[in-house]
Amino acid sequence: MQKKSVNLVNGAVQIACSTTADGDMLPRDKTGSELEKVRSNIDNFLKQINSAITKAAWVRMDYDREDYRRYMVVGPDDAGAGLSDNHPIAVADGLATRAKNMTLFLPLADCLGAALYDPENAALMMTHLGRHATEQHGATTSVEFMTEKFGTDPKHLQIWLSPSASAENYPMWTFNNRSQRDVNIEHFISTGVRPENITGDNIDNTTDPNYFSHSNFLKGLQKTDDKFAIAARIA
Repeated sequence: MQKKSVNLVNGAVQIACSTTADGDMLPRDKTGSELEKVRSNIDNFLKQINSAITKAAWVRMDYDREDYRRYMVVGPDDAGAGLSDNHPIAVADGLATRAKNMTLFLPLADCLGAALYDPENAALMMTHLGRHATEQHGATTSVEFMTEKFGTDPKHLQIWLSPSASAENYPMWTFNNRSQRDVNIEHFISTGVRPENITGDNIDNTTDPNYFSHSNFLKGLQKTDDKFAIAARIA
């Protein structure tokens, strides 16, 4: 059984990571009954951290652009954004909040996701660190965004990293074929984040059957192009 939820800073932040047993977590390009099924999957998954789809905002990615360092601050008025009818949300690579019980939700395929928590200012950010964002030093700009918006001192940040593809199956060519995880850890540390404050199981989603993988789908090793997800909220 995979560990599905963790706490940061003595329970100040609750984080959950879905598995294949939770079903597909990506609402994009879904309609009708297929969309409702995904919404149901998300709602059931969020119950693991005492949340719900109506209390969450989606870090909604797309790849039809050049800048992969778009971030937004969200609050109570954004609850359900991107996940509920008639409540859209703009494309972003990360969302941040200081609102309690506001859940930040990020679907993943092979990319790295990171939850950043500033206990001094009670601020939380969820950021997407795939190939494109990593090449643009998205870890660095995510920390800079929190410093700008919340006055975050990087040395106080607590960071949790999601499962992601290994260097063997998803090498970062521009970084000597290293993994997304290793490169982004280096980028976080370069901002002043303390290495001991970076946690998360080093799980390769391309080899662990508990997680979906887009690259496995392209290779014919996964029947459908489903996504797992991570979610975090300030308790």
